[in-house]
Amino acid sequence: MAEIRRRTGDFLLSPVFLTALVVLLLNDFVIKRFFPGVVSGKLSDVAGPVVAALVVVAIAEMLVKWSKPAAWARVWWFALASSLVVLALGAVKLTEAGASVYSTVNEWLLARLADAGTAFGWDGSDPRVAVVPDAMDAVIALAAIPLVFWVGLRWRSDRVSVARST
Repeated sequence: MAEIRRRTGDFLLSPVFLTALVVLLLNDFVIKRFFPGVVSGKLSDVAGPVVAALVVVAIAEMLVKWSKPAAWARVWWFALASSLVVLALGAVKLTEAGASVYSTVNEWLLARLADAGTAFGWDGSDPRVAVVPDAMDAVIALAAIPLVFWVGLRWRSDRVSVARST
């Protein structure tokens, strides 16, 4: 088998991550605005946790690589990150405390983006974030766990296919 040259966070170029990112952005900025409905809500419930979990693993891998240059994310990191993200989504969707924390953090982040965006002419109006309690969202988000785990197996497993090295 050929040796693969790994780079920190290179799995963020995986088809799963890129597809989830495109779906999330299109859904949140186009589909929800012009075609709101059940499907647009559920798209974010799968794509969001995939993007969030893989970004968490990339950040963790970067931090670990600073202290141990030979260290790479382990496959179990992907399963753990996706499980934690799905649990957090469940807390947001199923508890008042989770919804409150989520709304507060998002409003703060959106306000900072609005402040930065004024330099580019974005008005950043109404940065309020509403959380709609829905247990089905947490169930649908479970689909993110095997997707993220597959990325871990494909990109950080010790068994690497020759096909990926070409």
